[in-house]
Amino acid sequence: CLCAAAILVTSVGGVINARIVRVTPYEVTVNKSAGSMESMKVVLLADLHLGYNVGLAQMERMVARVNEQDADAVVIAGDIFDNAWEAVEEPEQIAAVLRGIRSRYGVYAVYGAYLAGFTFRSDGKKQSSPEMDAFLASANIRLLRDEAVLLGGEVYLYGRPDAQRPGRGVEVRKTPAELVEGL
Repeated sequence: CLCAAAILVTSVGGVINARIVRVTPYEVTVNKSAGSMESMKVVLLADLHLGYNVGLAQMERMVARVNEQDADAVVIAGDIFDNAWEAVEEPEQIAAVLRGIRSRYGVYAVYGAYLAGFTFRSDGKKQSSPEMDAFLASANIRLLRDEAVLLGGEVYLYGRPDAQRPGRGVEVRKTPAELVEGL
């Protein structure tokens, strides 16, 4: 009985905690010139896990908190979906809410590693979901696949696939030298 009660309390606490949108400010100084850009405010989101437990109401709260930050760029660092596309309820409405994210240079994302916009086959390889790619495009979120984008003509943002399971048409991640070549 004690174990069952502990599991129940932990599970309920986890569900409640997952619904709270937190903002943790960090200040990072980069000792490099960025042309005329003196500062940049980046909002980093991670582990959205759209699907089984996270849906429209949570995304509405998250977008409101993001927009309060007055960001130059918004970056979603993986685990956007909770593995199965079929678990996402009201995808058109969620995409419309995500289109409401305001930032000077746009919204960018990478899928991440495990619960990462893929379903896994029994052989452990990622199987892509074109619905997830279409959803991100509909939400005005640019998916970066081992590629760079120049923000404000001064700063590069680079999206990398997972090291062990890159997926999405990327068999091997670029080396650090390949990353900066031509930038």
